[in-house]
Amino acid sequence: MCGIAGIVYKDGKLHPAGRDMTKMLHALQHRGPDSAGFSIYGGLKLAKDEYLLNIEIKEKKDILNKVKDTIEATTRIKSEEKIQSVENYIIYRCKISLDSFSQLKPLITEIDKIEDVTVL
Repeated sequence: MCGIAGIVYKDGKLHPAGRDMTKMLHALQHRGPDSAGFSIYGGLKLAKDEYLLNIEIKEKKDILNKVKDTIEATTRIKSEEKIQSVENYIIYRCKISLDSFSQLKPLITEIDKIEDVTVL
């Protein structure tokens, strides 16, 4: 069974859409084991070669460092922040630049291979 959720903020102000969407995804997780994800369009003011990764990480020793090492094997991390999520998870958000869009999927695949880590 699937579930689809979305948010439209009509007041023109900035909102924590990533946090709100993450809450929705967690609310839908009881619907089954299918994969989940979300996209946020507009308002990020990223350059053409920049990407913003949102990665859910279980707060266990060295997992965040493994994620960073995996990213830095491909590109430099330009900026980063940790956002508290549910239970013992954080959302690690980082901005990266890639030479080509074709590098994005292999990078995400490598990050997803790390135990207790999910690219959102």
